[in-house]
Amino acid sequence: MITVEEAKKIISRTIPNGNSARVSLQKAVGRILAEDIVSPIDTPPFTSSAMDGYAVCHGDTPACLKVVACVAAGDIPKQPLQKGEAVRIMTGAMVPANATAIVPQEEVVKEGENKIFISRKIRPGEHIRRQGEEFKTGDLALSKGTLLTPGGIGMIASLGIHEVSVFAPPRIFIFSTGSELVSDAREIKPGKIFESNSFALQAALQDLHIEAKQTPPIVDTKKALRESLRKAEEESDFVFISGGVSVGSFDFVKEVLTEMEVETLFWGIAQKPGKPLFFGKRNRRFFFGLPGNPASTLVCYYEYLRPAILKWMGYETVEPLSEKGRLKENFFKKTGRVHFVRAIAQRNEKGLSVSPLSGQESHRMNSFATANCLMVVPKETERLQPGEEVTIHWI
Repeated sequence: MITVEEAKKIISRTIPNGNSARVSLQKAVGRILAEDIVSPIDTPPFTSSAMDGYAVCHGDTPACLKVVACVAAGDIPKQPLQKGEAVRIMTGAMVPANATAIVPQEEVVKEGENKIFISRKIRPGEHIRRQGEEFKTGDLALSKGTLLTPGGIGMIASLGIHEVSVFAPPRIFIFSTGSELVSDAREIKPGKIFESNSFALQAALQDLHIEAKQTPPIVDTKKALRESLRKAEEESDFVFISGGVSVGSFDFVKEVLTEMEVETLFWGIAQKPGKPLFFGKRNRRFFFGLPGNPASTLVCYYEYLRPAILKWMGYETVEPLSEKGRLKENFFKKTGRVHFVRAIAQRNEKGLSVSPLSGQESHRMNSFATANCLMVVPKETERLQPGEEVTIHWI
């Protein structure tokens, strides 16, 4: 059995960046760039006005100037500006040749139909957007590895680029093992329970815009497990197997994976819940054997599987978002294992308050249904008192 820290290091150094794929900008937000974006144009592509106002030569001011034309956004000025002249101009419109500044319309006094008076000395460059001041043709606009935000999407679109190369999400296959599991209400009878882990995992994956393949629950036989694993291996990059990874008489996952020549990278972590987590690989396929108890499955997803997926998708920061808070009540546990405790964290005038929830057994999901974080209690800690500082991982 290894430590939580060791398990995370093994996953981090084993999972590579995945393949890249070209996607439209409409589907690229939240993804990681798999290529540098080089500007194909100057931006702005021409010198333009930043204000509604008047284009002038700053050396002519202060003065009374003749308005000789009007330039709207999208127009091309018909003639250069001459001494003593001004041009009415709109925001985003191309600045006429010889104009060196824009005077906002609020600072201008009209004197007749085609004359304006400017009372102050105008500085060169006022309210002008220079061609290429953001990027020149060939400049690096965004680097490979950048997270694409709405702002980044808009900036790329302004370069006339409508498709980008991003790291593709992994293909994931989920299946649950257990002869006691059913998915159809018509099959429920004494000794059977409804399968729920695949639903929880699919819901968690939606946060990453991933839809996994899955099969109905499979029975606890080596033959059925082997057939499902072979199919999953052919169709996926990551295989999530829920159940059958412990040491019971019908827990065959580790045995079958070994027969398939899947390399065991670890099996068993000093934590609660989720102790029997399995991680292995065969070629470029990665296998996660999850405990069958539903709370254990979700804890392992947030702490290990989700970071592995994010690493594949090119993210640099993959660990759960962590924060410090103050415990509201007493907490006790045995030493020797890290505990991931379902809890509610709330902000108040004193900071972040953390309340562990009742129902922490690994088979119970009522606490997960209302939790917004996992309180991480170190393996050497036996008792925590109200007011003590604790670490939480937001979920």
